[in-house]
Amino acid sequence: MLWLCLDTQGLEELLERLLCRERRLIVCVGTELREDDRAGLEVCRELARRGHEVLECVYGPENCTHVLVSRRPGRILIIDAVYMEEAQPGDIVFVPAAGVASPVLVTTHSIPLETTLQYLRSEGAIEDAAVLGIRAERLGLGEEMSEVVARAVKRLAEVISSVLSGCPTAQR
Repeated sequence: MLWLCLDTQGLEELLERLLCRERRLIVCVGTELREDDRAGLEVCRELARRGHEVLECVYGPENCTHVLVSRRPGRILIIDAVYMEEAQPGDIVFVPAAGVASPVLVTTHSIPLETTLQYLRSEGAIEDAAVLGIRAERLGLGEEMSEVVARAVKRLAEVISSVLSGCPTAQR
């Protein structure tokens, strides 16, 4: 499976498996200057407002490799805007580590995500990674997200926060 579009129940079940464990970190990426590409950053900021530990990587995960190498989270869940023709704008899609190099997943980063993940694995910073993507509608210059993506950001932040709040205390 290279990717999977998720409804709320499927998303909750997936997030429980990914996040209710030791040594994990949510990494949110994007840029504020390209409309829907800011989706990952907005999820991150909402989770931080709710008291959850996250790492915000403006422009891309390659800009946070030094933090990830020093923290060695083991597993990272990357939240980002993605463009996939198979998904509809605002869809939340899950891409496991094996699907990150797939031509189906299009991100907006200058360094391919797979290259960054290979480097982090070689440094012992991570053992596994996955992407939760919000299918972008618009990626032009601008500071405002489309309505459909803004709704997906709110939904994803609510579901992640709910799951994290339900994890055993040591894993929050």
